[in-house]
Amino acid sequence: DTTSHRRVIKTIRVLLTCFGANTSSRNKLAGRAVWFRYMREMTNPLAYVVELRAACERDIVENRRDWVVPRYHQVDDIQTLLNWQLHEMAFDNARADKDAGEEGGLEDCFAAMSVANEHDWADTRKAAQAGLQDLISFAPWFGKARVEDIIPRLVATDSDSYGAVLGAAKLLEWKKVIRWIVNDWALLDKFMRTVIFEVGSIRNLADDKQKEASEALYGLLAKVLGSWTTLPVDKDWQKNKRTALLKDMTSSSGKAAGLRWRQQMAVCVLLLIVTLPEDDSAVDDAVLGWVEQCVHSEMLPLRSAAISVLTQLLDRVPEKRRELVAKQLALHGNPKFFRTVVETLSQNHSNATTSVDGNTHGMKHKTEWSVGVGEMLRLARFPGDKYAIKTTLPSHSREFLSAHKLMVEKLISTLSDGAMAAGLKEQLDFLLFENAHTAEHSSRVATGAEVVSAILSVGMDAKVLESASKSLFESSLEGAGVWLAAFRQCSNRDVQAQALELFSTRTAGLLKGSQDMSDAVKACNGLRVVRALVGELSSVEHIEHAKVLVMACADAVGHPYDNVRRETGRTITEIADVVERRGISKSADWVGQALEAMFSDARSGPRDRDASTSTRAMETVLHVLSSLVMNGGPARDRYVVDFCTIALEAQGHPNMEVSKMAKSAATCLASASFGTVEAAIGVVEAVSAAAEAADENWYTRMGASLVLGSLLIVNSCFLGYAIGAVHARKEVEKLLRDTQVEVHNAASATLTRVLSAYEVSSPSLETTKERYLKLARTKVAKSQYKTEEGKAKLKKRLTGVLGLTALVHAFPYTVPFPDAVVALAKRTSDPSPVGTSAKNAVQHFKHTHTDSWAEARTHFTTEELEDLQDSNYSGSHA
Repeated sequence: DTTSHRRVIKTIRVLLTCFGANTSSRNKLAGRAVWFRYMREMTNPLAYVVELRAACERDIVENRRDWVVPRYHQVDDIQTLLNWQLHEMAFDNARADKDAGEEGGLEDCFAAMSVANEHDWADTRKAAQAGLQDLISFAPWFGKARVEDIIPRLVATDSDSYGAVLGAAKLLEWKKVIRWIVNDWALLDKFMRTVIFEVGSIRNLADDKQKEASEALYGLLAKVLGSWTTLPVDKDWQKNKRTALLKDMTSSSGKAAGLRWRQQMAVCVLLLIVTLPEDDSAVDDAVLGWVEQCVHSEMLPLRSAAISVLTQLLDRVPEKRRELVAKQLALHGNPKFFRTVVETLSQNHSNATTSVDGNTHGMKHKTEWSVGVGEMLRLARFPGDKYAIKTTLPSHSREFLSAHKLMVEKLISTLSDGAMAAGLKEQLDFLLFENAHTAEHSSRVATGAEVVSAILSVGMDAKVLESASKSLFESSLEGAGVWLAAFRQCSNRDVQAQALELFSTRTAGLLKGSQDMSDAVKACNGLRVVRALVGELSSVEHIEHAKVLVMACADAVGHPYDNVRRETGRTITEIADVVERRGISKSADWVGQALEAMFSDARSGPRDRDASTSTRAMETVLHVLSSLVMNGGPARDRYVVDFCTIALEAQGHPNMEVSKMAKSAATCLASASFGTVEAAIGVVEAVSAAAEAADENWYTRMGASLVLGSLLIVNSCFLGYAIGAVHARKEVEKLLRDTQVEVHNAASATLTRVLSAYEVSSPSLETTKERYLKLARTKVAKSQYKTEEGKAKLKKRLTGVLGLTALVHAFPYTVPFPDAVVALAKRTSDPSPVGTSAKNAVQHFKHTHTDSWAEARTHFTTEELEDLQDSNYSGSHA
């Protein structure tokens, strides 16, 4: 049974390790004492340590020294040392056998375990493979010579060869063996001829065995082909044998004529990895013709691999021969070839038109014959690159594959007579406009965008640009993403500038023209592509093309569709950032003029409750402000100081949508961390001025208080103690005396955030406490409560109470200022809002110190505790 097999093989492995292969020798058997001493000194202590590791919880074993019982964290080190010593012992034994010419024992062991590796039982084969790997590791000179004998066992000669095929495939998957194969041309030649030509022999196996055998063989083939990209391969191959192998693989007669599509994929990858750019003799016209025939295969994976391989092989052909090769392959003026190329690229996008086995489940569906296909597709794929996005706003698409674009561009530039570009142009109408109602249309448009980007990267073509413009403006908001990536990845800056001029002009016309839903979608797509193009350009002359669009955006600030207003804000912000980043703001002053005009229109319009041009203009401006802050670009520091107050002025707007957007914009502004001291101070001063000027709008004053506190905290590294203290005591105190409850509560919360940034021992906190204690103790008679003088004094007292509240709340679980808590308790009986604010503060103090009251009460005297009890603090805490 398989258990007995595993035990026997394990015994053989132990004997090989400790005594060598010639165990029949009396001298070798006399080494039993060495074996037992080794087991006693190494294996038994190791087992004892592992046993202790499971029984003990502490790291140190009492009453034992480290050299007797290693600590638990040393167990892995001991295991590694044991394995190394075992390997060294086995290697020495094998080397001694080789020197003595006594390798018969090795041959016997290898033969026995090779027979076990052909067994039908998987566990027996697994144990035999481990034994063979040990033998090869201990005697690599012996194992490498046997690889040539293992390769023929991959062929299924009859229905009983199932175990032999699987065992040989799994053994050859070992990295050491693969390294030998790919660095030895004789082994590689034999392996490729055996696997690629004879893989069809698996049909001799039983039907239920063919799937597993196929998976093993194609998986092994993919690993060997993939090792060329990870292992150092000697390029000094035998040129004649290499040429003969490639020609035999691509021949139209013999075994090559019966290759199936998976075998042909492997040949394509082999062609790609064994041919050198400086040596094209192996890639003659016949080989290229064979690859071109694979391009027209019915199987999508083979077509994809063949197109990529053909493009790369044509690039390796000397330039003087390329034109002749293209004519011999009939690539010029061959609409069938170009249609096959674009259809294949389109189907690579959809992954649903044709799968690896011809059904409709998709390329990613794992079928019974798909093993190794994905890996070989990866090896054959044209090398692409991850495009670095320069613009700050995302406008790319996952559907756009840069590898496709680069492959088409290489195909056009390799045969630079214009015929390739002309043939691809003829396919654009099919890709972009035909059968627009079908599910595959989005995949074809993505392929069309890749082809357009490749053509325009080689040179300007007005017809191609016009087709791209038409498709872009007919696309949905989601589908237009591929065009943004296409124009962004176009490497020709002059073409990008002309595209910017075209799209700016047409989008400006859409903004000025009729304003229905279809035009709104077109305008959004135009704004997005302009934003993508501006981010890639740098010269003043190029960016000037966007001027007409920016002015149109300023005129259409009250556009009726929200998506257009949002994209308008993002696009103008991106252009302003690019202008500032390129240092051309003086030459492109029209950006600042457009922004000023937009903000002026928004401020001057009436505050309507219902949707109107003025409310929509305000929404657009708020979009611009949010984009300026969130982008974090240089335009923020220049413009946000002048325009930040509009987010506060719009607080409490009669239109609910404007009010919500104003709160969102104020939240963005509050989280901004500015790059310069001047910008940070400017915004803080602007917010303070807005709060002072908003006499009739308490929403503005409340929003200013919250924004001011966040700005002071986020930009504390720039503002420092001086500015923070000034605004905490000066600006915030003005809001503490506000008549509106929401405003002075927000000011108190702001002051809490500011004070929490200080150390408890800071002298500033002590000064602040004394100031608020003085204000909280402002004397006012009950008879004066309703007089103007009394109300003024109550405002001072309220300021002190709110200041002390902020001071206590800033350190919620400690009692650094017990006198402040007592002062609040004494004010709980005052009229509202002073008494209410003090009572809420004392209740909050109670809530945060409930669990630690036994320790917290030690900070108070008996009289102070009585004051707390008199304020209804809690009888249980007295």
